[in-house]
Amino acid sequence: MSLVGKLEDLVLSDIFQILSIGRKSGTLVLKDEEGAAFVVFRNGIIVRAEASMVDGSIRDELLRSNIISEETMNRALDVKRDLPEKSIPEILHGLGYVSRDVLDSLAKKRIENIVYHLLKLNKGDFRFEVDKTGPDKRAGIDDTGWEFSDGLSVEYLLMESARIQDEEARKKASENNLLSKEDNGSGEEAWSDEILASGRRDISVLKAFTRELRLRTKNPDITALVLRFVSVFFRRGVLFLVGDDSLTGIAQFGLDMEEADEKVRGIRLPYLKSGFFSKLVTEMQIFRGEMERDEVTGLLVEQINGEWPHEVSIFPLTIEGNAAALLYCEGAPEDINETESVEILVNYTGIALEKALLKRRLRMQRGEGGN
Repeated sequence: MSLVGKLEDLVLSDIFQILSIGRKSGTLVLKDEEGAAFVVFRNGIIVRAEASMVDGSIRDELLRSNIISEETMNRALDVKRDLPEKSIPEILHGLGYVSRDVLDSLAKKRIENIVYHLLKLNKGDFRFEVDKTGPDKRAGIDDTGWEFSDGLSVEYLLMESARIQDEEARKKASENNLLSKEDNGSGEEAWSDEILASGRRDISVLKAFTRELRLRTKNPDITALVLRFVSVFFRRGVLFLVGDDSLTGIAQFGLDMEEADEKVRGIRLPYLKSGFFSKLVTEMQIFRGEMERDEVTGLLVEQINGEWPHEVSIFPLTIEGNAAALLYCEGAPEDINETESVEILVNYTGIALEKALLKRRLRMQRGEGGN
């Protein structure tokens, strides 16, 4: 069984989500006029990716970071001539030169970078081979990298790509002095501190948010948008995906620590061990006040490098009657109206995500009906 087509007919983000929802295992090969790439899935999780059209490789990063020497690399290249099916990272690990933890860390960053670039593709061919879970030689890529055993979820990668894209767009707009009181022409509502400071700040933000939300159609775009607007009201915050037994950090704002985004993405909170978080996920009610102290809430505070907060605000983001995410915020606004406005904002986000999910399902059904 295989999935074959053109990116002009089915965008890559939808392909990723189809494979994720179906918990598919296999290899997706992509080709366009600039080169080729492959992405390996195991049970709907991405564990490996390489692309000829994306600069660099894990091998290059090992050298650049002085993790290995040129001499060691040459030894690995000699071995590869005898074992062409092995990648350079696999050979280096097998020879004992590089640990699995180091390679996992580099593979994670490489997957994030490749997926970000691949999502920009709007034309080309794709082919997914079910149960073929190794690098595909048809991609024509010599060094096939390293398999990250923990893998990365499609939801996280789409969210991360949208966050980077959003940051780049804002940086570009700022550099070109486009953040003004007028529409900047990109479809996003330009709003400034002066606008937010005039009258009811929360109403101004809600108006800007709802206008911009209408332009967003993809899940990661929507969630990146809500974080940007919530950061107007709160000092710092973290967005967690709700899994079967854990909360997984996917994005943040305002955390004052090195590599904050990467550290947040490494947070895993076993919420079933916490009566406090379990109740939030089950009852899906907004919480404002001091958290109950337990092992899991203590782990959260430790992971985000902070002192125990006297007051937090936690907003459940519900989709189809279930808590899909929790938005944890500190530094609550003094005006209670602003907290209520964030609640409305989060509710709008849930509705928009449900709408996007419904559209995707309809597209999938039409595609299945055409086979």
